[in-house]
Amino acid sequence: MTDIWRLTGIAALSVALLAGCAGDGEPRSSGRLQVDSGRAYNEGDFPLALEGYLKVLERRPGSAQAHFDVGRTQLELGESVSAREHLTVALDLDPENSVYLDALADAMLATGELDELFGLLERRAEEGDGYSGYLRVGRVAERLGLVDEAEQAYRKAVALQPRESAKGQAALANLYARAGDSAQELMRLRVLLYLTPQDEEIRNRISDLGEVPGPSLALRPDQVD
Repeated sequence: MTDIWRLTGIAALSVALLAGCAGDGEPRSSGRLQVDSGRAYNEGDFPLALEGYLKVLERRPGSAQAHFDVGRTQLELGESVSAREHLTVALDLDPENSVYLDALADAMLATGELDELFGLLERRAEEGDGYSGYLRVGRVAERLGLVDEAEQAYRKAVALQPRESAKGQAALANLYARAGDSAQELMRLRVLLYLTPQDEEIRNRISDLGEVPGPSLALRPDQVD
């Protein structure tokens, strides 16, 4: 019975979204459309979500959130070119929004605009995003199998914020682990032992590499090249 009611509710939501109306036949507010479309998106019904988000965008053409919602949904549907356009507009309207930037990066990966993507991310890192920007460059490089470029980006990140570089140090440790470089992996784990001494996962990884994760093994970030 529960499944029947759930399916009935989804069907009703579908009709309402496609009609752009509330249950009583009155046109729904943009806020209600946004909520219903978000529910459809979260349930994996991306065509239905897109129908609703496009209606919101018609009413709010200058909304960064509306362009983002359309773009991220189109990306799920494989409409990467159109998604890239909407996500570019979203980021232009709200350039400090890292969620929009990450989504645009996904779209540019999907459209194969790799030179443009790295140009954008490196420019953002150099012009203000700094530590988080270089981490983003490294993650994208890793996704493409560009190990050397990922390592370089992560190293730039940890150099900018050595004492607050746990995420960057972990990224390097994981990169070296996947490459089979246990010596470099251990070095970054030793820095993490200094930065996050109570992290049991780090301590266990050090032990697995044959070392005792005691205080004397920890390395300050400035002790590593």
